[in-house]
Amino acid sequence: MNEARSVEVCIAGGGPAGMVLGYLLGRCGISTLVLESGGDFDRDFRGDTLHAGVLEIFQSIGLAGEILELPHHKIRSLSAGGTTLVNFKILDTDFPFVTMMAQSIFLSFLAEKSREFPSYKIEMDASVRELVQNEAGAVKGVRYRKNGEMVEVAAGLVVACDGRGSHLRKEAGLELEPVTDLLEVLWFRLPRDESDQQYGRSGAITGGRLPFIVLERTDHYQIACVIKPGTFSEIRKEGICAFHEEIGRAAPQLESRAVETLKTWKDIAFLHVEGGRLAKWHGPGLLLIGDAAHVMTPVGGVGINYAIWDAVETANVIVPVLKNGEKIDENSLGEIQRRREPATRRMQTIQRVAGRKLLEIVSSELGQPFQIPRILRWMLTFPGIRSIPPKLIALGGKRTRCEVKSYFQKG
Repeated sequence: MNEARSVEVCIAGGGPAGMVLGYLLGRCGISTLVLESGGDFDRDFRGDTLHAGVLEIFQSIGLAGEILELPHHKIRSLSAGGTTLVNFKILDTDFPFVTMMAQSIFLSFLAEKSREFPSYKIEMDASVRELVQNEAGAVKGVRYRKNGEMVEVAAGLVVACDGRGSHLRKEAGLELEPVTDLLEVLWFRLPRDESDQQYGRSGAITGGRLPFIVLERTDHYQIACVIKPGTFSEIRKEGICAFHEEIGRAAPQLESRAVETLKTWKDIAFLHVEGGRLAKWHGPGLLLIGDAAHVMTPVGGVGINYAIWDAVETANVIVPVLKNGEKIDENSLGEIQRRREPATRRMQTIQRVAGRKLLEIVSSELGQPFQIPRILRWMLTFPGIRSIPPKLIALGGKRTRCEVKSYFQKG
């Protein structure tokens, strides 16, 4: 094993939470090491949505302009069956839209900006395997595998940002409490044509017998089909050609692309999605944020944003402590959870209710066309009700602010 080194903060996971936290700590001159298990940031079926509340934070620290120069598309509303479900254009913000940006592009940008800071380092292909603990059980660092060797790093604080299947969560003996019902989703990609109109920037949700959520990326659509749990085997028995036809009923101009692209079921990812949350996000020397602490479902496309808001509040709490030469104790870590948990609970409650309604819809008799419930269409005719979904999705309720700009290093 290589000789241990020491940093103030070690971040396990180079997803949105880890990269944003690493950037803020590095810009504040905090000795920071980010460990990312992959050799790059390219992953299939990662969330691609940056909402207004996140872009406002980046605007406040001078990055929003550069981020919006990266390849992306804007979604200004979500609709189904001619009903506008969420209209982001009514928001009081400079960013009345959802930014669809490949997560690999966004994370690579953050890595490039963060490397400008002398106190920051990121290691790729670095898989965190173990927590280093003292006799009392307090976390003092991690061991990770790099180039076939185990490396140990000592840290004043370890932050687990390693996602919904968090290895460090398991290492710490922590278990998620389920908070939503199980959703089963078929994920796949279809090519996008520049001449497309109906299924492009509107981010339209369409449906025939099954609901399809169509989201535009740079050169393709990323599409989710929510199915009744336990019915995938039935759908497979009907055959891939029947699934092509189902896509055609929902979105006629995409059927031929489905025939060309989805040759077998191997071209479609089958995902089980269930929301969960830790009762306690921290222990001595250890903090979990993002999906490591609270797994969000795809409802609302908010997972990235809640992870980033976690990261910003983490920086807001720990940077002043470290800059004062003090150690981060459990009171500080508890303050992070106190700041972030109410909004997380609220959104997971919304996801549970919406998920159950979606399950009711997809559990109706096969052959029945997918429709938005009449009561929901009626409720959305009232302006006060129409304003609620975009505010909750895009802003997370109460806006999160970056409070550490006064600690940013000059130069």
